[in-house]
Amino acid sequence: MTDLYGARPTGSKNLEDSIDWIVRTIRKEDKNLTVTTQNVKVDVWHRQEESLSLFTPTRGKVDLDVKALGRSAETGRHGLTAEVIVVSGSDELESLKDKVKGKIVLFNNPFTTYGKSVGYRSKGAVIAEKYGAIAALVRSVTPFSLNTIHIGSSTRATIPSAAISLEDANLLGRMYNRSISTDERYANKKLFPIPRVNLRLRNTYKPLSKVSRNIIVEVKGREKPDEIVVIGGHIDSWDIGVGAMDDGGGAFTGWEALRLISELPTRPRRTVRAVFWVDEENGGAGSRAYFEHYKNEIDKHVFALESDSGNFKPWGISFQGSDAAQQAIARIGAEYLSSLSAGNVVKGGAGADVSNLCAAGVPCGEFVTADHITGLTPDAAYQKGYFYYHHSAGDRMEALNPDDLSANAATMATWAYVIAEQEEVLPRTSVKLLVQ
Repeated sequence: MTDLYGARPTGSKNLEDSIDWIVRTIRKEDKNLTVTTQNVKVDVWHRQEESLSLFTPTRGKVDLDVKALGRSAETGRHGLTAEVIVVSGSDELESLKDKVKGKIVLFNNPFTTYGKSVGYRSKGAVIAEKYGAIAALVRSVTPFSLNTIHIGSSTRATIPSAAISLEDANLLGRMYNRSISTDERYANKKLFPIPRVNLRLRNTYKPLSKVSRNIIVEVKGREKPDEIVVIGGHIDSWDIGVGAMDDGGGAFTGWEALRLISELPTRPRRTVRAVFWVDEENGGAGSRAYFEHYKNEIDKHVFALESDSGNFKPWGISFQGSDAAQQAIARIGAEYLSSLSAGNVVKGGAGADVSNLCAAGVPCGEFVTADHITGLTPDAAYQKGYFYYHHSAGDRMEALNPDDLSANAATMATWAYVIAEQEEVLPRTSVKLLVQ
């Protein structure tokens, strides 16, 4: 699929061609599966032109790599030229206050964990514009870089926002710190004025301007077909790389798991449904449309499991739900998957596309794989290796290991089949949360 159609940004022909190809392939080759699509109205944001030039007294104009963040505003035809203020966070910005007006703010925030580091990519422009900044730059959210840019969605603001590499963020940071330092021991301090750049971003943003589709694939249950175990991942991707890891591998893991289940001699007691959600990267319209479509059947959703955090060696589930349900899931993992070290269950968050189901009380989880760089399981350093590739041009087929994909599909199939086979449904949370 990725070789045929490449990246799959929301609203693109590549995405729709990929969806058509998946549906066509299932109907042709997977006779035991049923497949339908579900229309989803989506926003369309499309990058066009982008450049970033640094002006220096010793090197002249230096062109730096830059990528607009999703939903970013434009700079105008000639771009924006201004000094750069470099901060690590909003506290530093607050201390500068009026000095920010008319400047470009760079959030040079080192990676710790994704959850702690992604905030300025998501909200940096909104924060910076409150202080009068004319644009926001963010350091790519990654623990490792070979001058690689990692993009992502940003909250729509009136000022443009873009990502630069870790190396270029540090370059601007060093220049800025030397320029404002009062330490005369800097031998070449006078050669470092406050960094000045020209940022040029051209793009289009059209809210709710196209119709895309979720893909729904099922094996009907033999006894309780109206009760459903959901698995899957999202089919859209960002427009750099090809979305092999994020989240082609996750979505195809759900597909292959369902295909494996469909070939067993006995169908599961309950229906197992694999969903290819659309628009996860660009706003989550696919997951909202799914929830709205099935809102009268949410109480029939027994469990929801999403794979969208890497495709390395299977480890277990990050579970969200009642303690009783977690204990039941943990027993299943221990009995059926401990020999693969893949039956671990920890309390934590679930994936974005199942979040509405979770909030409505459905037991749910994120399919977790072990970090291939650190070898660690979920802790403060969890997913470090995943973010080598995440939202970057490096998210190509080479990021995936076929043996790991096969193991993930077999593991997900085991979770889904055994949960669907249980005599009783998993206990739900006693208080249903407000669905956003």
